[in-house]
Amino acid sequence: MPAVLAVLFACLCPVPAAVAGQYERAHNPHADRWNAFTDDLFAQHRRRVDGHEVREERSVGGYARHPDFYEEIRYTDVASVRLISRILWERDVEPPLRYQSPLNIHSIEVNVYDKNGRVVRDYSSTYLPDYKGAPTQTLIFLHGGSGKLRAWRTFNASGELIGEMCRGTSANGEGAWLDIDEDELHDVQAKSSEIADSALYRQCFSTVPADVGDYHTDPR
Repeated sequence: MPAVLAVLFACLCPVPAAVAGQYERAHNPHADRWNAFTDDLFAQHRRRVDGHEVREERSVGGYARHPDFYEEIRYTDVASVRLISRILWERDVEPPLRYQSPLNIHSIEVNVYDKNGRVVRDYSSTYLPDYKGAPTQTLIFLHGGSGKLRAWRTFNASGELIGEMCRGTSANGEGAWLDIDEDELHDVQAKSSEIADSALYRQCFSTVPADVGDYHTDPR
């Protein structure tokens, strides 16, 4: 999600420019799993664009210390006019090789839609500009809701629940603006907070999976 990435990079602390092995992937259980997640997202992207008519919208962007660092390409399915994926490609690799490997990706987002055209899952993985050992952020959003409520649960690539959100209007007309962060999740899951016992919370999240399960990556 663009808003999430904007917040992430607005808060980046300076990273030494010369980090040993900064363009090599790290090898430990965490790094291997999160890098594999990026590879899976790239494979999803390729399955959805290869052999389909896709419109590509391109722009160049970067950061204060890394101007013109990436080329952003938004891949939209022409028939459905749905955004399939959004990739920020590092520009230090020249085309056409730039677009052929997940090792050249700075950030990737992939959307999955239901038959009515609503996003039911979206995924993202993002690396720091100066470090490619492993992604600094991985996100899995599982969407749901009922009536005029839309809800999301957010997980990382390790399957850990890191946030819950709900927006809209409940069946009895109550406005919903729930934004439960990692610090609050423990109490909510333990049902030791007013939020967990509320009818609004149950209505918001009754249709959203409580764990990643088979949706860790989407094989279709």
